[in-house]
Formats: sequence, C-alpha cells, structure tokens
Amino acid sequence: MSQLTLPPYATAYHKRATLAENARPHLGQAQVLKLDIEDFFWSIQFNQVMASAFPNYYYPPDFQMLLTSLCCFRATLPQGAPTSPVISNRVMRSFDDYMGQWCENRHINYTRYCDDRTFSGDFQPRTVINKVRSFLATYQFELSDAKTQCLKPYKRQLVTGVVVNNCLQVTRHYRRQLRQEVFYCQKFGVASHLARRNKRLVVQIGEDEVEHYKTTLLGKISFVLQVNPEDDQFYQVR
Repeated sequence: MSQLTLPPYATAYHKRATLAENARPHLGQAQVLKLDIEDFFWSIQFNQVMASAFPNYYYPPDFQMLLTSLCCFRATLPQGAPTSPVISNRVMRSFDDYMGQWCENRHINYTRYCDDRTFSGDFQPRTVINKVRSFLATYQFELSDAKTQCLKPYKRQLVTGVVVNNCLQVTRHYRRQLRQEVFYCQKFGVASHLARRNKRLVVQIGEDEVEHYKTTLLGKISFVLQVNPEDDQFYQVR
C-alpha cells in the first residue's frame, strides 16, 4: 500500500518526503494561507479507510473487513498507529487531486503535509477557505478556525517549521538555540554540558546518554542543512 502513487501535493508519509519539500513551492509568495483540519485522524471513519486503503477491486469483502478492523479503533483511524499516516494519504487522495487541479487552474500553489494544507500566491483567501471547507464537508471534516492563518510578506511566513519569505530557512530562534548547544559542547564537552543543562552538581552522565544527545544534536543540524544546505554556520559542525 505504501508504494501506491500519490499526487505531488501530498508531501508527507512517503519516501523522500521532507518538511523542506513541503515548504519549497511557497517560497517568496505574495501570501501564504494555512488551513488545518480539526481532529484529523480521529475524523477518518471506518468506511473511508475501507474504501480508500482496501478497495473491493483489490480485496474480497472478508479481507476488507478484517484489514480495516485491524487499522481502526472504535470505528475511526487512531492517531499514532503506524498504519494511520499512509492510510490518511489514501483517504485524502481525491481531495488532493481535485484541490490540486483547482489551484493550478488559478495559479495557486498547494501542498498538504498530513492535515496541514498550505496555499500561496495571489488570490482571495476567503474564496479558497470556502472551497476547502465545502469540499471537506463531504468527508465530514471540519476546518480548525483557530489554526487558520493568512501570512503576508511583511510577516514571517512559516510553513511546517520552515521560513519561506526570501529563502528556505529554519527559524532564527531554532538556529540560535542550536548554535548555543554546539558552542557549549565544544567549550565544556558533551557530558559536562549535559550535566550543566540538567543542573547536576556532579557529572554523572553515562555513555548511552551522551551518544543519544549527540545523535539528537546531529539530527537537528542535518535538518537545518536539509532546509538550507548553504548554511555555513552548521556545515562545518556536521
């Protein structure tokens, strides 16, 4: 199931999917509209999972019922289950196909990262919001009004944690904190820095804890360089 093709607008839960690739189409746009679905995974119903993930032209009825039952909890798709992300992409396939084409016809950029839908370009935000809301109603989904944002160029335009105003970049706060961690590791050593950070009076840091922290730190640095490979401040550290 994970190998089934997805439209280019779906940018999560498949090979080579990254936050940077989700943000890239929205770089340097006049405005960025961000829409979020309320209780996304729990709103996906048993019959939607069966029809999208285990269609009857691939699976006999008994297998459909069995596989869908294994992937659902109380007749909905549970958040956190290992199967849920891929299934959610299958459920949203028709939405992505329709909205993607609708946006292309109007020169609007569209991507979906899980339940985060991002639109950018020159358009009337209310028109897009109404279109998305009406289409989602057919899925029995609701937009989260509290998370709806329309970001103009004079504001920080953030798409799945990546700033897209002028160039792809991780937020200044994230980079500042990461630089500080690297500096303290280089100055005091990893074990001593962990002891200071955790306010331990005596250095009692095991090798496993040190290795875990180093792996986490390198992962953060790799994320920064994935978003902006020309970030000289972190390229040498890696």
